[in-house]
Amino acid sequence: MTNSLLNVLVTRPMPSGEKLAESITRRLAEKVATTIVYPLFRYQPNQDAEVPTKAGVFIFVSVAAVQCAQQRLPLSDWPMTQVFAIGDATANALAQCGIQCLSPTQQNSEGLLAMPQIDALSNTPIYIVRGEAGRELLFERLTAKNNLVSYIESYAKDWQQIHENDVKNWYIEGINCIVVTSEHMLNHLFKALQYSEYKAYWLTDCQIVVPSKRILNAANSMGFKQVSVANGASDEAICKQLAMIG
Repeated sequence: MTNSLLNVLVTRPMPSGEKLAESITRRLAEKVATTIVYPLFRYQPNQDAEVPTKAGVFIFVSVAAVQCAQQRLPLSDWPMTQVFAIGDATANALAQCGIQCLSPTQQNSEGLLAMPQIDALSNTPIYIVRGEAGRELLFERLTAKNNLVSYIESYAKDWQQIHENDVKNWYIEGINCIVVTSEHMLNHLFKALQYSEYKAYWLTDCQIVVPSKRILNAANSMGFKQVSVANGASDEAICKQLAMIG
């Protein structure tokens, strides 16, 4: 990409998408000309999520997992002996609920599993608080050490249809950078872009910003050529990576 200004498409759901867009506009005024928010899905809190009665270790995988669990029942009333968060943003969300937690420097599941506090767990009740479906890595690795692992699905995702005219408008408006913060979001986006009349542009010329090498590899396998990796999915990490593009 040349040193032209960025026109950024943020694909996160609301309200985090709007928050990220505001951060980009505020921090990168000389770098970014336009920031558009196009949420790929909406959160649907699960009011029927089961609250465990047996105390155990809780792992929260996202801000939405925290917020929707808090809506179900104040987290101060959950039977938590120890709490972990994947990522700074998730840790901050827990702090806002009055919950202290530990989080890895490498802000993903692999980073969490590398923590000595997690590695030491065995024969322990562990609850992974997340949305409907997701990666199975944590469950598999923690179960392998004889832990009693359960999911608490505090929300579902209502995926939005990406219309052909929307993709065309992105091209007309000069979108040259798309922020995608999960592999499921990348898959959903790719399904729309691969049938676009501008497919070659999206795959070859448009910058894709992702939060991990795992998602980088997925993007490369789909044919995206201009992919860069932020150090996590926080607003700060995304903004730092955008500042480096050029």
